[in-house]
Amino acid sequence: RSRVDQFPKLAALIQDLVRQHQPVGVILAGDFNTPGGVWSTRPLRQAGLNDAWPIAGRGWGATMTADFPVSRIDQC
Repeated sequence: RSRVDQFPKLAALIQDLVRQHQPVGVILAGDFNTPGGVWSTRPLRQAGLNDAWPIAGRGWGATMTADFPVSRIDQC
């Protein structure tokens, strides 16, 4: 539960930083241990962040150590 609660706080921090500094872009990378697009990351999408994998990635996009990984849990 504490991990899920971190996403709205992180989104608010990013929105505050964007308002203050007006950057050209924002990159957020982390070991979220959750699949891309999962419901708990919705606050990040609402803050204007997009998952880069569907836009520019190739293949499965998995990060788990395996010959045939089927899950992408790290968002780096």
